[in-house]
Amino acid sequence: MQPVSLHPKSANFSIGDYESLWLVYYQKRKLGGGGGGARTSIIDCTMVFPYALLLFGGELTVQHEDSTITVGGWIRFQAAPQIATLVKGIRAEIEELFATKIADPTVSIANHPLVLLVIRLLQTDGLI
Repeated sequence: MQPVSLHPKSANFSIGDYESLWLVYYQKRKLGGGGGGARTSIIDCTMVFPYALLLFGGELTVQHEDSTITVGGWIRFQAAPQIATLVKGIRAEIEELFATKIADPTVSIANHPLVLLVIRLLQTDGLI
């Protein structure tokens, strides 16, 4: 990992305080001249909360022995083994539901109980 800054042309450049520690981005650029003075800036970014990363981010790995769950091989969260297992199970159900929708686009999932639960979870940051 390396430190990055927000690109001056980013819509989020003037925001000084974020509610979450996590940003996802579409594009990054090296700014500045050579000689080691270049810095990396991100553009097209948006703030995300941990549950969005856990449910829709990279591959999940649960480490019961140290009570952690890792997303994408590098984003690590503390999570009791029961919670980590629950998150992994919800993630598997979401992936199965999406596979069903992809196989048959006419299937409506808008009011599916799992979709409604995930929406509520994301809207409340887990404080259901």
